[in-house]
Amino acid sequence: TTGPGESSGPTSDGSQGAMLHPGSSQVSWKARVGAAVADAAPSLVLFTIAMLGRLVDPYVRPVSDYANGPPISLSNDEELVSTGLAILYSYVLPMVLILLLCLASKTDWIEALLGLFEVVAFNEFFTTFTKKIAGSLRPSFLAMCQWNGEGCDASNSKAMSSRQSFPSGHASNAFAGLTYLVLVTHLLLSLLRDKHAKWCPPSTVRALSSLPLLLAGWIAVSRTRDYHHRFEDIAAGAAIGAVCACVGYSL
Repeated sequence: TTGPGESSGPTSDGSQGAMLHPGSSQVSWKARVGAAVADAAPSLVLFTIAMLGRLVDPYVRPVSDYANGPPISLSNDEELVSTGLAILYSYVLPMVLILLLCLASKTDWIEALLGLFEVVAFNEFFTTFTKKIAGSLRPSFLAMCQWNGEGCDASNSKAMSSRQSFPSGHASNAFAGLTYLVLVTHLLLSLLRDKHAKWCPPSTVRALSSLPLLLAGWIAVSRTRDYHHRFEDIAAGAAIGAVCACVGYSL
């Protein structure tokens, strides 16, 4: 996809960005859907590999590696942001808002949502791959896996999850979906400003567009408060997610 559109010069605030195609009376609906499906095929393959990769056990790092820190004996507190909520905030919310903005600005929502799917695929692949090869023990590893001195008494899924601290999946998901939302929102609000509200300062558009990053930051930091991750885990996850968003937007 073209991230999520072809470049057509600077916007009114001086930024050089990709411009979404206008909502299309020139190209048939069937042709647009066919092109989108073909464009999504590589990302679908990558996403499928990532989902299958989740079934692979991570590297079993010896507990003795943590004898001198960092701690792995913190309490296994209830998640402040569950996996379901993380997906809702990170992907479903951006999808809905992007769709509404595309309809309001009469731009190509298929292309914009295809870009979001590419971001999801990139992020899932790289986050899952890194988690599996790192095998990093969570801060709450001993409690989560119910360590008995030789192995885990918890279910296999809990035991494997306790060995996947680095990087944070919540952080990577949040910064992938919500950074992409920031980029697309800035573009589409700039278009709407040019058409209907030239009195509005470009700085206001930039400020409004950046608000989703507050939600991404909250989701990421919450993982340190419930002892599921360390700060380096969420920093790495945020970096992976943000890079995937920028790459998906620019393609």
